[in-house]
Amino acid sequence: MNDRHPSPDSLASLIARHLDGELSGDEEQRLNSLVAADRGVAEKVVRAALLHDRLRDMFREDAVGADLPTASPVRSARSRWAVALLAIAVVVVLAVLPRASNSGSAAHAALDRIVAAAASASDRTYRITVLDHGGGETIPPVPAAGGGRKPGVDGARLFIRGADRFVLVRRFGDGTEFVTGSDGTIGWAVPPRGRVHLSRDPRRFRRGVPGEHEEVPFLDVRSGLDGLRRGYDLALSTAAEGGEQLEAVRRAGRRRGPQRVHVSFDATGVATRILIEGLAIEDGMPRAVRLDLLSQDDLGDDFFNHEAHHASDRPLEWE
Repeated sequence: MNDRHPSPDSLASLIARHLDGELSGDEEQRLNSLVAADRGVAEKVVRAALLHDRLRDMFREDAVGADLPTASPVRSARSRWAVALLAIAVVVVLAVLPRASNSGSAAHAALDRIVAAAASASDRTYRITVLDHGGGETIPPVPAAGGGRKPGVDGARLFIRGADRFVLVRRFGDGTEFVTGSDGTIGWAVPPRGRVHLSRDPRRFRRGVPGEHEEVPFLDVRSGLDGLRRGYDLALSTAAEGGEQLEAVRRAGRRRGPQRVHVSFDATGVATRILIEGLAIEDGMPRAVRLDLLSQDDLGDDFFNHEAHHASDRPLEWE
């Protein structure tokens, strides 16, 4: 398939398998790139998703009315009709749905843009602010390294490149830093002193990042997309600071994930503010956090490697 100009049949198949959750990571990224580059592709994805949801609800209602199990008829009907329906989606949707005025359509298109921008190789620097520590109390900073305690995320700096590289800088009360990160291949942690910890699991040291254990982690674009698209009601509004804001509210019956996510974004789809509310209170994690974009300056080739954050004579320990 030509990435810039896919054939109609190839694009329809790609969208159908996206709706069925069957795309590989590379295929998902390809579709995101097409959406970001071509408004027509974005409209086709949005309209196909709306039609897909309507048909799924219709089959579910029919199955419930007939006192039949809902999973099997819906799943088989979806797989049987997906490609054929996408082939006529534009004609059908134009006939039965409003075009640009549909708020759900616009919200899903905005989500595609945000995800495509987040998956790009550009660098972003965010400041994390804890809005609700849970329990109604403000947790004092950890005074210094030692005793196995780690500093909290309030006031931390989060540096991101694409979907798989990050550096999180947290500070103890005495100003010393505890730095964790991943270069996309290995995970690493640099305490103020002692051994530098390395892992071949790039996700190993994401613990302590708000949302990482929730299903809408802002460090994992693909998981975040799946969580918001499948488990949340989406809408667009005007952000308090100007520009657009995507609002995601967790649907009734869904147990995991924060209750609400608000993403303010610029014209290119870059998230300028991320507000996550209603996080599960576990392991000392906060209940609500906000990320504010500080910079999009290039951080350099080596910034996401652990060597950039400690002296060359520090001992290394693989886990």
